[in-house]
Amino acid sequence: MEREYKGETTRMNTIINSQKSIPPFPGGQRTVSQPSLAKLLDMLVAKDTKKTEQFLSSLISTGSDGRTILRDIFQPLFQQLAAYISTGQISQARANVASEIAFQMIRGVIDRYSPKGAFSCSKLAIGCIKGDAHDLGCRLVANSFEMAGWDVDYLGGDLDKTEFVQRVVEAEPDLVGISISNLIHVPALKELITELHNCEIADRFKIMVGGYPFSVNPTFAIEVGADFTARNAAEAVSKARRYVIRYTESAPIEVTTFVV
Repeated sequence: MEREYKGETTRMNTIINSQKSIPPFPGGQRTVSQPSLAKLLDMLVAKDTKKTEQFLSSLISTGSDGRTILRDIFQPLFQQLAAYISTGQISQARANVASEIAFQMIRGVIDRYSPKGAFSCSKLAIGCIKGDAHDLGCRLVANSFEMAGWDVDYLGGDLDKTEFVQRVVEAEPDLVGISISNLIHVPALKELITELHNCEIADRFKIMVGGYPFSVNPTFAIEVGADFTARNAAEAVSKARRYVIRYTESAPIEVTTFVV
């Protein structure tokens, strides 16, 4: 099966390897400046929880809502943290500590701002391929869905194919999200999606995929059997609600990518 992806892997790796310079904090309209985000990231990497919490509070403007905080602060923060890991600027261990501190803070934001029960009929089950240590994007997407009021079952990255499918069947979700961070996991991803398509509740849910390989080649999402992706966590929520509402209708495939 791996030979099936050899040509695609070679081509995509060429593109990935050509991107040696990763710009700090991807652009776009934001209410938080890049220097402020850089300072916040430095505090996280230094594991200074108290100062990080204080500085984060100073960045949250009056009238901010939870989804804006995730979009303008945490999403670019995790994008840059992932860039630091991929370029070897910090160790995986230090990044893990920094991300855990950040996710603790996200939990506080969710507890404060999440519209509990607003979309209680919509449920997401989301996780990573087993062995994929890079789960920053997956967790942020899960948090974004929870912020939007979805019932979220975060499956993590420790489940093998059989366990993943079983958890999905037990959860009975409207949407299943799967994340991979590199091409090594593509064969396993396609096998998992095939199993999901063949499970007893396959007609109940749609499948969303994400991760860096799909940002390089967006159409790859359809090739592995998924229904859609999104450019970021906020768009993932927006598109997912549309797909879930219309999941019995035929609709044109929209392929974009969500990456953190």
